[in-house]
Amino acid sequence: MVCKTAETVAIGTACPNCGCEDAELVRRSGWWGQPTERVACRHCGREFTRAAEPPAETEDTPCTVFPRVACPRCGSKQTRVTSTRAALRWHSCESCQRPFKSLER
Repeated sequence: MVCKTAETVAIGTACPNCGCEDAELVRRSGWWGQPTERVACRHCGREFTRAAEPPAETEDTPCTVFPRVACPRCGSKQTRVTSTRAALRWHSCESCQRPFKSLER
């Protein structure tokens, strides 16, 4: 018996059992911080899990772009952030392999 309150899902992923793309949503959940959906194929009845679509970013979503920080020892801009805590950031220089800190103001 098919539940009439079930949400129809345009899954875009073929059922691994029969290849059909007609499915209904069984439940939404998360796996290791990633949203997942459990769906049931309407053709063969098999349930399978798929990655849920991430929420679309809107234009009013704040985005911060951080400039490249130059290494204080060799002056190279080839650096990467290794850790961040509040306004303090730890970096590693790709050229001289030395760690350094920076303070965000």
